[in-house]
Amino acid sequence: PGIQHILYLGFLLLNISTTLEINRPFVFLEANGTVAFEAESAIQVVSGWKTINYEGNRGTSLSFTGGSSICSTSQNIAREYPPLQYSFRIQTEGTYRLFVHGFKTVHCVDIGTDGDSCHSGAGCTSYGIQHLGDSCDDSNLCWRNDISNDGYFQLVVDNETVVPYASTDYEDIAKIFVPTANQFSWSNNKALDCCGGKWAPDFELTSGDFTLLVRGRSSLFAIDRYYLIKVEEGETNSDWILGRDLPESEKFYLDSGNTDSDGDGMNEDGDNTMNEDGDNTMNDDGDNTMNDDGDSMNDGDDSVNDMNDSDGTDSMNDADTYMDDETYTEVDGDEVDTGSMETSSVSGADENLGDSGSEPLLMYVVIVLVVALFA
Repeated sequence: PGIQHILYLGFLLLNISTTLEINRPFVFLEANGTVAFEAESAIQVVSGWKTINYEGNRGTSLSFTGGSSICSTSQNIAREYPPLQYSFRIQTEGTYRLFVHGFKTVHCVDIGTDGDSCHSGAGCTSYGIQHLGDSCDDSNLCWRNDISNDGYFQLVVDNETVVPYASTDYEDIAKIFVPTANQFSWSNNKALDCCGGKWAPDFELTSGDFTLLVRGRSSLFAIDRYYLIKVEEGETNSDWILGRDLPESEKFYLDSGNTDSDGDGMNEDGDNTMNEDGDNTMNDDGDNTMNDDGDSMNDGDDSVNDMNDSDGTDSMNDADTYMDDETYTEVDGDEVDTGSMETSSVSGADENLGDSGSEPLLMYVVIVLVVALFA
């Protein structure tokens, strides 16, 4: 039993360490006091969540399918699941309020001890889901609308530094809920439910990078998107901005130092590239190449191995030819059969290499061409 206990504690420590490891390949950039990001833009859609598409979401959403109950999951059990991670960069210091656009699912449950109220005393086993058109006609059943409406949220700087909620100084994972049943709605200004009360989910943020950790609390709660909005001291109503359909904030990739402003996973400087010089390339010199001298692969002409003729003949590596099965087809539409291909390619190489008198080099090129032909 002692060894089993030690192994169990080791498992818990390993589990906690795993779930709290921050992975930050990119950050969403705050601009003008707002950060917006989609639920499905998590670094990874971790176990316990699945992608759904409900009416009213923007694109798709994530629904929590793990946990122990449609009513609630304890903090300890919730920590067994790795969190969804969303990293962002604050550039304007201040107080930021977290808003969650989520879907409250109404379940058919046992009436329980509260009779017709169908709330806290009612059951936590679902016999049907209202928005899916399920029936709940049994006299011992009722539609319960105070569950499947919340998640656990926590803000961190890194694996060890937690940002407390400004209103309570609470640092642990905390419940935030959404109010409206059978549809997506925004959490309100008192959506933080902890510490014996309802509070504003505010954070005092300096400039820097942060990561929002999201864990499921009640099963079948779905999240569509998040806003972090800078609020002034004493401000209690941010409904004016919740009515706006804010685009997802620009991404900044930490490794490359580039941004993605249109959400396509690329980096934006007027082209479709990761390294940006105005073309469609990875290393950029104004062409569509990998190493750049105006060709397709390596340098001097539009060929694979650039040691051969550029006189327009049908050589193995000529600027106007490519391999197509067992024929050699020029860009201009002419075809050279396989019989002429061998003579043409070798003579093309001969023209370039004969001037140097380098027989070993010629043999090397022939070997390379033969290997390329049968590769």
